[in-house]
Amino acid sequence: MASDPPRPATIRDVARLSGVSIATVTRTFQDSPRVRPETGARVRAAAERLGYRPDSVAQALVRGRSNTIGLLIPSLMQAYWSEVADEIEHRAGERGYSLVLASSRGEPEREHAMLDMLYGKRVDGVIVGGVAGNPDTWPSAGSRSPLVLIEWDATPQWERLRELTERPLGRSAWALAEQRIAGSWFAHLSADDIAGSTLVARHLLDKGHTRIAFLIGPPVRTYLLRLLGTRSAVEEAGHALAGVAADEDTFEGGRAMATKLLGAPQRPTALVCCSDVIAVGAVRAAHELGLDVPGDVSVVGYDDIELAAYLDPPLTTLRNPKRELGDLALDLVLSGREGTAGPIVERLTGELIVRGSTAPPREVGAPAAAGAS
Repeated sequence: MASDPPRPATIRDVARLSGVSIATVTRTFQDSPRVRPETGARVRAAAERLGYRPDSVAQALVRGRSNTIGLLIPSLMQAYWSEVADEIEHRAGERGYSLVLASSRGEPEREHAMLDMLYGKRVDGVIVGGVAGNPDTWPSAGSRSPLVLIEWDATPQWERLRELTERPLGRSAWALAEQRIAGSWFAHLSADDIAGSTLVARHLLDKGHTRIAFLIGPPVRTYLLRLLGTRSAVEEAGHALAGVAADEDTFEGGRAMATKLLGAPQRPTALVCCSDVIAVGAVRAAHELGLDVPGDVSVVGYDDIELAAYLDPPLTTLRNPKRELGDLALDLVLSGREGTAGPIVERLTGELIVRGSTAPPREVGAPAAAGAS
């Protein structure tokens, strides 16, 4: 008959082996100056021998801090958010903090549950990327656990998409950029998507493109702002968008949208994609149709995920300030923890990275060579 598993070591076992009181063991793991170094060393040696690990939640309750930061992102599989998470984890480690990572999967109910879980672990602050639900309904740990949002309003707005594609750009469209999240939240950070998409559009216009189409994933606020900036810049140059297609924010979604747009009798000469993931699918579609990128069609992405530089041809893209957003979010959480910062709203500027997927259209000047930039 199988024997029962060994009983986990307790604080009482550590006290007995090291010859001290339970209170001394507790003070040792709280790094109390009241414990002499030689006593502390004996306690830690006993704990190591027994395989004892102090209860981090209980320690957090006593000390008022856990040296952990909660990070809630839409998906562990999305390249953009995984790169943001990597930066935050790296920076947190440098400052003596560990990260508790969770995924909302873009579901408001799960987002709420994951926030409950993070607060239950007594994290010292929470960073939420790509908000899925309504923060007014979220649980709160109060000012002792500050909250920072990176982007917000990840709910698809289909009526707003129709407005931005079918109607003249008016005050209502531009009001989208000035919206603020409801509630008294600690901080909201975002990239300046209108400025970034304007850079992308002007890059293509400067190369002579006049038939520019836009590929958008589910019309969440971030992607709608990228559409708004692109359309505004194209119209300011005296042209109209050559088409707008919407699908999933996936490789296959990009492939399907590009196949549809590039199969039109008057196909666009340039595709602006709301994400690099969609752009990868668009390049695949162009190749399947026998089109050269960038000779027959230029393709631009957005975010500059690691894959972008390794695509064939390497992808021209708007580099979102992922590292800067992660750094600032962590700084704000920690400064909020110390009570030294207040609510802010801040937009960070991205950078256009020109690679081999864009060139002048063939009808402007000499034929474009594959890989030209």
